[in-house]
Amino acid sequence: MLNCKYLGYNEKVLLGTIMREKYNPGKETLLAVYNTVANRYDAYLTDFPNIAAIDDSPFSAVDQVETRKALESCYDSATKTFSAIRGKILTDQPEAIKSLCPYCLLSWPNTLDHYIGKGKFPEFSILCRNLIPCCGHCNNIKLENWRDGGRRRFIHFYNDNFLHHRFLRARLVYSAGKPVPRINYYLEQPGEMADADFQIVRWHFEDLDLLSKYNQRAIPTFSSEYASYRNMNVEQHNSPARIRRMLLNKYRSDAAQFCGNYYVAIIYETLANDANFLASLQAQP
Repeated sequence: MLNCKYLGYNEKVLLGTIMREKYNPGKETLLAVYNTVANRYDAYLTDFPNIAAIDDSPFSAVDQVETRKALESCYDSATKTFSAIRGKILTDQPEAIKSLCPYCLLSWPNTLDHYIGKGKFPEFSILCRNLIPCCGHCNNIKLENWRDGGRRRFIHFYNDNFLHHRFLRARLVYSAGKPVPRINYYLEQPGEMADADFQIVRWHFEDLDLLSKYNQRAIPTFSSEYASYRNMNVEQHNSPARIRRMLLNKYRSDAAQFCGNYYVAIIYETLANDANFLASLQAQP
């Protein structure tokens, strides 16, 4: 998991610009609620730690159907200004985010997730701080389910500042009669990480089923690398200590490129720190 780059637009100025670019009758509808939407922006932009307690949208009433449609159309039928911005949110990101969805680190981010869903909160349809690069699969799973019982269930990849903590780990599981162990991922709360922050991580992984996905997706890479590093020990006469250093260097390289919690990088760290794997190298002729 790693943070996305927030482009830093003046959100309220941008809101007015996009509203004025729309055509009537939607334009008049939008300009009439500009102040209400701008006030809702304040809650998101200046008091995000309490965002999970935000009141339901003022546009959720039955008589607000047309206003909801007009607000959602700002995203769905984008103006020239917003079309350009939507593209930049995807492209003006760190290289890792351009290639991997921040929600799962598995797939290509080909869309934008409304962290607070526009179906229930149409006022946040074009709030850039609410638009996070995402793959279609994660977007379809998450939908409007960003909070539960007044607490956030998903990592916010602009605002959450705990992603530098190491919370994803793995162990090797050995089974009798099987020559190659399997890798098993798990979450572990670092001592310096707040309970509330770790709970968000746990729910995020739970709702997206990430541990199971990592366990499955890692199989080909793990099996190949397990055999490769054992062969280095035999064919190239590398000592177990040297192979351990190589594995740790590979972990550090991948972690620097992506993040310390990147499941592929953790393959190498897990091998480097597994006593049974290192002992098997020592035992080889």
